[in-house]
Amino acid sequence: PAMMRSAWGTARWSAQMIIGRSPRAERSDSRTLPTLVKIEGASTDVSRNHARIGVEGWNVVIEDLGSTNGTVILATDGTLRRLRGGETALLTAGVVVDLGGVRIHVEDVP
Repeated sequence: PAMMRSAWGTARWSAQMIIGRSPRAERSDSRTLPTLVKIEGASTDVSRNHARIGVEGWNVVIEDLGSTNGTVILATDGTLRRLRGGETALLTAGVVVDLGGVRIHVEDVP
């Protein structure tokens, strides 16, 4: 199964996920609400609604939701990319995502 792993736990992919210290879903025209993934015990370096992970076409992308400390992507080749509010990045197996000091290891992508 498609998974992502972190010190706070393991989560299965869903079509749309909001990750943060205390995530909330905003009302939208979509019939399905995103899965809310709460990072337990996260410091205030992780924003309440820090990032969105979702499927766009055939790709899985992460979007920074205007977090205070940004979202950092560590690619498999060792390059770093810092996302600011509204910026997105493609997620592939082996990528590490840093949300305010909390690391998420992408193990598989659907």
